[in-house]
Amino acid sequence: MFVSLSDKSRLKYHPCYRYNRLLELPHLPDMVFPNNSLELKHTSGCKMEFNALEALKRVSNGKMAVKIACADAWKESRYCIREIN
Repeated sequence: MFVSLSDKSRLKYHPCYRYNRLLELPHLPDMVFPNNSLELKHTSGCKMEFNALEALKRVSNGKMAVKIACADAWKESRYCIREIN
């Protein structure tokens, strides 16, 4: 198995601009390494590549309605507040 890393830091513009345009995230993480990638190659020819853009495409964009298991019990314990969304 071979491992290769790449650093494409010679681009003309910062890739984060492209990330903001392509991703539907409220904001990018504080630290993004858009010029780096990791490629794993097996001697059989099979390979896998990991990069920041493809990883961030799989991040939830915050549009999911998440409900914590104990939310109903917590709301009921706040009987003086009638409407909690």
